[in-house]
Amino acid sequence: MSKFKLSLILASGILSAVFIFQGLNSPAEAQTSNWGACTNGVCYTGGRVGIGTLSPGSGLDVSGNFQTRTAYGGASFVVAPNSGSSQKYGMTNLDTGTLFFGRTTGAGGGVSPDLSLFSGNVGVNKAYPGTNLDVNGFVRSNPLNNGGATYVVTPSNGTAQSYGMTAADDGTYFFGRTNGPSQGILASIKVYSNGGMCLGKCW
Repeated sequence: MSKFKLSLILASGILSAVFIFQGLNSPAEAQTSNWGACTNGVCYTGGRVGIGTLSPGSGLDVSGNFQTRTAYGGASFVVAPNSGSSQKYGMTNLDTGTLFFGRTTGAGGGVSPDLSLFSGNVGVNKAYPGTNLDVNGFVRSNPLNNGGATYVVTPSNGTAQSYGMTAADDGTYFFGRTNGPSQGILASIKVYSNGGMCLGKCW
């Protein structure tokens, strides 16, 4: 029975632990044997590390729950491009209960709130969104079909009349009654590309 120390480099830093392998006398011997004796522990095989699995299918394969912690605001999970020099993206969970996804300089670095989750709200370029969807910047949408509603306001009961708006391929803008997203609009307001406007039944 022998002990050795294994250090895994994670996004949040270095996780060290001591594992016991029966019949293995050194880390080198453990690597040579592919750590085949381990069960529900950390295993090495084919250049891959498995935690809770004897057959890791990727560089790091975890069978079970996985948790990391980092300094406040620092990225605890980072996705880096193959080149290693282009923009990296990461995520972190702040003590305020906010989850950030966004640009980062690397593991432990700050994360821009390109996308954030806070108190059930979603923010875009907004650290602490105050509404269900809170966007700090511009919003663009394209209809799935010409004239179909791209933005719809529906009453809370979900059954009364909905209203929507869209821009058509001929340069006109509609606002009026609709049956839902991508559905046609019975325009009460229609704005033409030359600046003209129609109020009333504009269909």
